[in-house]
Amino acid sequence: MIQTRLSPLLFALLLPLAAAYADDRRTVMAGDFDDDIYLAGEDVTVNARVDGDVIAAGGHVLIENSVDGDVAAAGGQVVVDAQVGDDVRAAGGRVSLNSRILGDAIAAGGHVSLAKTALVGGRAWLAGGTVEVEGGVAGELRAAGGEVILAGTVDGDARVYAKSLKVLPGARITGRLDYYGPTGASIAPEAMIGAFAHHPLGDSASPDEGDGRSFALMFYFILGITGIVLYLIFPRFALGAMRTLGTRPGASLMLGLAALFALPPIALLLMMTLVGFLMGLLLLGFYTLLLLAGFLTGMLFVGDRLLRLLRHGEDVPYSKRLLSLIAALLILWLIGFVPIAGALTVFLLLAFGMGAALLRMWGNYKDTGLRA
Repeated sequence: MIQTRLSPLLFALLLPLAAAYADDRRTVMAGDFDDDIYLAGEDVTVNARVDGDVIAAGGHVLIENSVDGDVAAAGGQVVVDAQVGDDVRAAGGRVSLNSRILGDAIAAGGHVSLAKTALVGGRAWLAGGTVEVEGGVAGELRAAGGEVILAGTVDGDARVYAKSLKVLPGARITGRLDYYGPTGASIAPEAMIGAFAHHPLGDSASPDEGDGRSFALMFYFILGITGIVLYLIFPRFALGAMRTLGTRPGASLMLGLAALFALPPIALLLMMTLVGFLMGLLLLGFYTLLLLAGFLTGMLFVGDRLLRLLRHGEDVPYSKRLLSLIAALLILWLIGFVPIAGALTVFLLLAFGMGAALLRMWGNYKDTGLRA
């Protein structure tokens, strides 16, 4: 348990230091390295043999040579094609683990896969919209997602939290498989399972505290990927909202609190009328986008303060912003270990961020009107 708590802390502290290596839009590392490497860019390819750790972030991250230490990677797509001597922690729109991992594997994303060629020597904790396990896991497996597909080998117990679970003919689980989901699992007769139990939603059985914290980390990872995508698509708006939060914190908080509590009931009231139904749906959609924009704005603000502590000015490359965003995300997860402070921090972050995003939208609207 100590390692589970300390490793994300080290990840959060080390990621901003990667900014020194993050100015290239494409980074390819070759040769041999006797120490840790920190990389960021639009595309990051590590085809060097690394005796230490690899910490990387980018639109596409590819590990194609052996790493003796840990791999911590985040990006639109993360692919691990070479042996890793210790743990892998990855988050991305798509995460593919295709090789031997001697330690633990923690991954989160839109689509997470453990290929047939992969073998995890320790535990595997995976979360995503779709999670596929075709390779082997020597320790326990924890999987959470909309759909989880098991077709590989698990030499320990497995817990699955999903809307649907498919266990294919090639699956072999020597321990106990516990499935938490609304419907029964689809299990092929040829699959080999030591013991199986289905826990419908609302069952008294629930993940223990350690599992809850681990899946909270995965959830934050997924939010972080969403934030990265939004930042890459709308960088000027995101940075403008962040600066608005810094210059007008009071107005941001008051407007954010109003939007947080007022918009949902207004949307529901509109949907109760025939004329306003469509407008209510649009308002709910806008509210969802505003939540994401508010979260991104708050994370960018925290990340900006981290960059300032490292004596970086406002004009920094986009890759440094991405690294600071990931670092801020992990710091937020660590704060969640404090019982009340974690929930309060997320709430205030959303309120401040939503208000700043709305102020930025209003400023853009006024500027457009003046130009017209």
